[in-house]
Amino acid sequence: MSAGNLSDADVARVRAALPGYEIGGQIGRGGCGVVLAGVHRGLHRRVAIKQIPPHFADDMQVRRRFVDEARVMAALDHPHVVPVYDYIEHDDLCLLVLEYLPGGTVENRFITAGFEATAAVAVALSCAAGLDAAHRSGILHRDVKPSNLMFAANGALKLTDFGIAKIVGGEDTLVTKAGEIIGTPSYIAPEQVRGHQLTPATDVYALATMLYQLLSGVLPFQTGSDALALLFAHAYGDPVPLTDVAPFVPHPIADAVMRGLASDPAQRYDSAETFGVAIAETAAHFWGANWLTPVGIPVIGADTIAAAATGGSRLPPPVPHTRPPGRGQQGPFAPPPGSGMQPGPGMPSGPGMRSGPAIPPRGSGPITPGPQPIRSQRPPNSTTGPPMPPGDPRRAPGGPGGQPSRFGSAAAAENAARATTPADRRSAPTMRAGQSPGVMPGRAAGPGAALPMERIRPREPIPHGGAKLAEVARADLVPVQRVVTLPSPRVPFLVAALLAVVTGGVAVLGIGVAERSAPPVGMVRIGGVDPAAETVVLDLSKPVPVTVSGGAADGAKLSVKVLGVRAGGESADLAGGAGELAAPVNRYVLAGRLTGELSLSRNGSETADYTFGVRTRQPATTTATGVGLALLLLFAAAYAESNARTLRHGSARFASTVGLAVSMGLLGAAAVGAAWVLLGREPTLLGVIACAAGGAAAGLALATGCRRVGKRYRYVRVQRLRERA
Repeated sequence: MSAGNLSDADVARVRAALPGYEIGGQIGRGGCGVVLAGVHRGLHRRVAIKQIPPHFADDMQVRRRFVDEARVMAALDHPHVVPVYDYIEHDDLCLLVLEYLPGGTVENRFITAGFEATAAVAVALSCAAGLDAAHRSGILHRDVKPSNLMFAANGALKLTDFGIAKIVGGEDTLVTKAGEIIGTPSYIAPEQVRGHQLTPATDVYALATMLYQLLSGVLPFQTGSDALALLFAHAYGDPVPLTDVAPFVPHPIADAVMRGLASDPAQRYDSAETFGVAIAETAAHFWGANWLTPVGIPVIGADTIAAAATGGSRLPPPVPHTRPPGRGQQGPFAPPPGSGMQPGPGMPSGPGMRSGPAIPPRGSGPITPGPQPIRSQRPPNSTTGPPMPPGDPRRAPGGPGGQPSRFGSAAAAENAARATTPADRRSAPTMRAGQSPGVMPGRAAGPGAALPMERIRPREPIPHGGAKLAEVARADLVPVQRVVTLPSPRVPFLVAALLAVVTGGVAVLGIGVAERSAPPVGMVRIGGVDPAAETVVLDLSKPVPVTVSGGAADGAKLSVKVLGVRAGGESADLAGGAGELAAPVNRYVLAGRLTGELSLSRNGSETADYTFGVRTRQPATTTATGVGLALLLLFAAAYAESNARTLRHGSARFASTVGLAVSMGLLGAAAVGAAWVLLGREPTLLGVIACAAGGAAAGLALATGCRRVGKRYRYVRVQRLRERA
């Protein structure tokens, strides 16, 4: 079957596989392939027929998972889950026969009409009810998004495309080698990107992302054009707070949504039920017990969520939040009539969250009677719904359904108290006495004159990214962790630190011994000291007396060696084997512990050459060599930091990697010089080579760690900066 429009041969093959159905035309194409319309011949029931692409159905593992998942889905009976009527294997076809849903998708209604905050929450509650039923049956959806929520003929919402991702990919989330995910990357949970174990919290994340979008018109992460960057953003980035893009959303609802978007699954709600209850209780608190009735989106098949939405939660009551002493009223909070809540010693601290601590209200200001006017900020590109006709229950004073709003003048002050900064107060909606929350200001509220909420539409294009199963080859799909990988930088950083410590130890303790060939004992005295017996101490500011006995020499030259290279020295005549030689080097150029070299000559020809240990009276720190080594240390350190910073920012990977290795190698060599100048540890060529190599290896390990950090920076922060520009 082709990935595009069906041919007559394609339809004929489906008819052969489904003789009990009249097969109609194509009614849609999704990520899993083509969707056909059909009618059961005996029951006259309209159905939708969904197919697993043939090139995947050829895989025996896929077919086995298809049968297993289809059986489980067919047994799943819930008002908010599309029922599976039948599943068929026929030749290379794997078909699912589903309920036909004529009401369109949430995405289509979001684009064409928009959603008020109450409707957006009702959509989320319906979805949470369906997900909870699926999770209790051991099924994860893995691709919750507005286009996978469809309206039935009676207005109820139903989740579709259950189990498709697992049928094709098993436990892995699949992506193409180019980074295009099977699904929609805008709603993917961090653990899906990282290739970790999936739990019900994975679907909670996608549901929270969808609710964030319906409430604000935007997604918590900018879509951009780079699917790989978006995957990294979900895996390792932080979402924009909902109150930043939709300040008119009540803060407790925004807090619950952001908790559902926590990067760590353990910090989210542990089930769709607890998330639904949290949102439902907060909605009932703000909009009254009957807020759901006029919305027209029923929430059924989930007693706890439905009870929470009407103010009568069946979960254990949350721990009450007591106002600080001396901060406003201290008496019990009296709920309005019809709210379904009992008076208590204080406001509840959170909407019935069983998976973690309740979310406290922002700020701790008092709840005092009287209106608290606050400027409102209206979202761009949003539209206000038409005025409600007389007699509509939502026009009744005090809130939806004619019930007195529990968010009256006292609660308005509480909302003002939550705006703890001037910016918060400027961005929060105006709440007047007797006005329901979410009602945007514009005209004075009064009996019979309540305004509708803002109707939010998309403020950015709806993302449809992700690969289509019907358009990709099976060999092009790999588990997501093979493409989107961000290994921890800890290991290379630890290796770099260990190598740096070893290099420093070699520089301080030394490695190798300077080669020396001292003259026979008693043959030569330099500065009154026999070099064969002890270290010669030289004052570089004075001539050095030399006495040679037991040999015929009429000339001598005193010099020094540094790493095997001779430096300085002037020849002088010896009279009777004795004389004074000039200091081998200038005291402002080189000093410290060195290897001295004495060359004896007769009639202009060198007759003997001896090496021995030398220590100068002048300190090495005041010499040009010491200053040069200090500058080399500073330069190498600055060069290393510059290259490391470049790598951490994800730029110039090869050049900066080489530069970091070279600069760290220079640091290792300079460390040998520092030990020589400061500690008197005479350097050796072997020691310099070993420390330079150790420093370069540490630099390579450090570069590896910085590149891993830079990968996150490149795909998350740089992408975000580009989108803000």
